[in-house]
Amino acid sequence: MGPSGLGLLERKSHTRSATFHLTKGIARELLGKAAYTKARGLNSIRYAEMVREYLHDHPSISNREVRELLGLGESPTAQVEASRYFKKWSGPSGFLTADGNGAKRCYRLKEAA
Repeated sequence: MGPSGLGLLERKSHTRSATFHLTKGIARELLGKAAYTKARGLNSIRYAEMVREYLHDHPSISNREVRELLGLGESPTAQVEASRYFKKWSGPSGFLTADGNGAKRCYRLKEAA
């Protein structure tokens, strides 16, 4: 039985590139209350807030820039994760609009209606 079967770890996403973190109870015992939240990192709600804030100061954001802003890294997995966020945020109820294609693609805030 692995650590997640023992209730020591929790899964952050349900993709092949999922990350695991100590469960809240274990982290609290070992590291303290604030460490649990720090160890889990920012969640996607906070990511959206950070991207909105970034776009109030800059005209657009690229995949590379969002990975840097959110601390996702440079791996192919991080590129895919950033693309998934952009897809969600640029959908019909999203707050972004895509501009350009391929490596030149960037995202801007949608115009207010």
